[in-house]
Amino acid sequence: VPLQKAKTFQKNLGGNFPIMVHVGANPPQLKEVLDLMDDNDILTHGYNGKPNGILDKSDNIRQFVWEAYRRGVTFDVGHGTDSFNFHTFDIANAAGLVPYSISTDIYNRNRINGPVYNMATTLDKFLMYGYSLSDVINKVTAAPANNFNLINKGQLKPGYDADLTIFKLEKNKEVTLTDSNHNHRQFKQHICPKMVVVMGKTYQIGE
Repeated sequence: VPLQKAKTFQKNLGGNFPIMVHVGANPPQLKEVLDLMDDNDILTHGYNGKPNGILDKSDNIRQFVWEAYRRGVTFDVGHGTDSFNFHTFDIANAAGLVPYSISTDIYNRNRINGPVYNMATTLDKFLMYGYSLSDVINKVTAAPANNFNLINKGQLKPGYDADLTIFKLEKNKEVTLTDSNHNHRQFKQHICPKMVVVMGKTYQIGE
């Protein structure tokens, strides 16, 4: 019902504003949610390992998920404490059901105790899957800005907000990456933030 009402508000506002929907445990069923979503809407937490997820009991991507994806519903990661599963993403990624944007769903507990920790660690997981550095950076800058029609963010261009993270890609650095269900994988690259620029002020990481 909340999504139905949100779609009514969206229509009354001219349909130009996206609705971002968080999914997970049911009710409602994932199919009921996706059936209401249009090509300017965003699904987050889509790669979770829950029964009410994108995979059926045989580990196939459900047909209604493909239908939503192909009609243009935007899939966002939304890692979080309980919403990113390596096994689910193995299958989705191999099949081509790839996320348009990457987000952390970070808050105090999953920042301190994991499995999120920070944006850099989240991006390491997608480097592990073979995504290029430029692709993962795009998925946390230009892509989310486009999701929400933020015309002054997401790119290094005159007139855009110049909030930056300066980082080093450390190669041959062994890291243990953990999904939301305590599964571990090893990887030998790490995005290491060194400095940030926020509203024209520069800060060393750790300050």
